[in-house]
Amino acid sequence: MRAAVATELAWVFGYQQGLYEEAERWSGIADAVLQRIGGHELLRAWQLNNIGAVRGLRGERGAALLAQQQALALKEKALGHDHPDVGVSEGNIAVELAALSRNQEALTHVDRSVALLENGLGAGHPDLATQYNNRGEILTVLGRPREARQAFEKAQVIWERELGLEDRNLAYALTGIGVTYLADSEPGTALAPLERAYKIREAQETDWTRRAETRFALARALWDTNRDRARARGLADQAREGYAKSAVKAKAAEVDSWLRARAGAS
Repeated sequence: MRAAVATELAWVFGYQQGLYEEAERWSGIADAVLQRIGGHELLRAWQLNNIGAVRGLRGERGAALLAQQQALALKEKALGHDHPDVGVSEGNIAVELAALSRNQEALTHVDRSVALLENGLGAGHPDLATQYNNRGEILTVLGRPREARQAFEKAQVIWERELGLEDRNLAYALTGIGVTYLADSEPGTALAPLERAYKIREAQETDWTRRAETRFALARALWDTNRDRARARGLADQAREGYAKSAVKAKAAEVDSWLRARAGAS
């Protein structure tokens, strides 16, 4: 069906290749075809899901959240309230709410996502690991590092078993684990997962923000353990440059402040 192909192309061009205008064009084609054939709830849900993800990448978080909420309503109507595909949309809503700093609401949605995916796909499915990781990130922002670490560790176990020890996804969980140890004032324990995440991301990650996230966390762990402060400064410099190239300029200012505070230390 042409609508299904156009919906998939919106995902490929927008989410995978960053060609946002092309993604909007294909999403519009999918919408027009669906209107012409009288609608199809599940295809319309995935058209909204995909363009919502693209709008989130563009920083259009309000529009992204609305699209994901509409996708959820259509999936529940077409599949029922307990289908794992409903869990996917719950997780997408959680991501957008977290991006809008509505983290307590986000936690409610990601918890439902975890429950639906575990029940529908099994406790070892990689999609469940993604939601555990997202739960960890939300709990970290909420100032609950130990609970966050438990979520990250569950994601790590699944990804290692299902995808291998060097898979790129692992860097999300490993960085999260390291950050929670830093929050608990345990920089020595943070070093091992952060070094591993750093190795994976330097080899495989193309996103400047993610690389900067791991570099800055590792810099803090190295500094606070007094292991290699010259390397810590170098990593923080690289993190600042990476954040400056990304959409999160405020993080570049945070790293810059961290560096200035340590300018005279050795």
